[in-house]
Amino acid sequence: MAAVAVATQPLEPLAKDEAVVVEAPQILKLRTRGTPEVSASQDPNSDSDAEAKTALESWYRPLLGPGHPKHTTTISDVPEFLRDTYIVTGYRRLCYSYAACMRSMSYVHNETGNVLTHLVALVIFAGLAASTRLNLLPAAISPGRAAWGDYVVLYGYIFSACVCFALSTLYHTFASHSHAHHVAWLKCDFVGILILILGSFLPGLYYGYFESRALMVLYMAMIVTLCVVGVVVSVSPHLQKPSLRWLRPVVFFSISVSGAVPVCHHVIANGLAASARSIGLYYMLGMFALYAVGTLLYAFNIPERWFPGLFDIVGNSHQLFHCLVFFAALTHYYGIIQAFKWHHSAQSLV
Repeated sequence: MAAVAVATQPLEPLAKDEAVVVEAPQILKLRTRGTPEVSASQDPNSDSDAEAKTALESWYRPLLGPGHPKHTTTISDVPEFLRDTYIVTGYRRLCYSYAACMRSMSYVHNETGNVLTHLVALVIFAGLAASTRLNLLPAAISPGRAAWGDYVVLYGYIFSACVCFALSTLYHTFASHSHAHHVAWLKCDFVGILILILGSFLPGLYYGYFESRALMVLYMAMIVTLCVVGVVVSVSPHLQKPSLRWLRPVVFFSISVSGAVPVCHHVIANGLAASARSIGLYYMLGMFALYAVGTLLYAFNIPERWFPGLFDIVGNSHQLFHCLVFFAALTHYYGIIQAFKWHHSAQSLV
């Protein structure tokens, strides 16, 4: 589901909210002075709105200063493909080299949070790969009881999460290189999302349909096929025409919805209690809920749409989306561990 919101980003530059660009100087002036300019002709209700914004800024803004003025600029001074609606300041100027993009990590800008959120997520999942092997697997089962399939689906999921977070980190690091490189890394970001989707589905199918190999293969083939189609749609230059812009969101949405089919099938066939044990159903539902909240925040630019310019550096919808994707992936990891333990426990063998 997380893919649905990200998939709606165009690969070609599109017109953004021009009102935000036009009002950027006024917003900057408001932020600098810390008090709003209210004309007598304004609606009386706007006075309370301005006071609320000022109060919020007085508490929030000192937490982290604006982007480095020497290296960053405003939305009106960057190309359209770098503009993010309601994010007014902290934009990096075009770097035109990977070395310059890497050096931009030495100062604060409006992509710093996007880079750090998934870089930290990558490090944590890399640590989970080691801790799972050293602690969880040997403690959960007797020697030799784990089948090769257990290792494939569990470590396949961890690997898919690492790939997704790594490509996301690289995209946000190098997005300001140039338009061509921005588009190329955005495609890589899409591919990373699809890899995570595929890696997320396979453990549930493996444990949920272990006794029904035909259904397992059928559902796995369906997911793999849809993900391959998603990759083709994301990277093929022939499918990036404006008239085909609808195709990518439709494919990503279809992939996300298709995951509910085998889950519902398992619940209907086995009941909630059995599904909770054998496929980590409640963890899975938690994952979907986190993805849904993150998608809504991202799609509707919450909270920066209400306070343009206030959440440029910290707390904007893209950063919240990144955090919720990480927590969703972590929740699903613990659900897979639960399913693994149950399938190798004495109760499941009775």
